[in-house]
Parts: sequence; C-alpha cells; structure tokens
Amino acid sequence: MRDIVDCWIDDYSHMVQEAEQEQRQHEEACDNIRTEIRMIAKLIEFQADKFNNPEHVNEEWLKAAEKFVHGLNIDLRIFRDDIDA
Repeated sequence: MRDIVDCWIDDYSHMVQEAEQEQRQHEEACDNIRTEIRMIAKLIEFQADKFNNPEHVNEEWLKAAEKFVHGLNIDLRIFRDDIDA
C-alpha cells in the first residue's frame, strides 16, 4: 500500500513540476512578445519622426511609407480578428 501512495505522490509531484514549467514558458513567451511589440513601436515612432520635416521627405519615401502603413493596418485588423475569435 505504501508503494502505491509513494507512486501517487511521485506522479503528482511530476505533474506539478510540468505545470510549473509550462507556466514559466508561457510567461517567458508573453515577455518576449511584449518586448518585440515595444521594439517595433519604437522603430515605427522613430520612422514617423522623419515626417516632422516634410521638405526632407521625397516622393519615393512617402510611397514606401504609405505602403507600409497600409499593410500594417491590414495585419493589425487580422490580428485583432484572430484575438477576438
């Protein structure tokens, strides 16, 4: 009987360890995504600052930025729809 109880305790301990590991991995993944999104936001902010002086923005750069913003808006809508689903 004692062997059965010891086996249950070991199984439970193993399950707890696995759950804790999964939780740590989940938290790390969230931290990584949060960091990536913040880095992307800073890069976008830096690029947006270039438009503070429109006289220094050529037509080619403006078209590239418009294309980027359009694509980003589409991706953000898809992302939002995926999250809401």
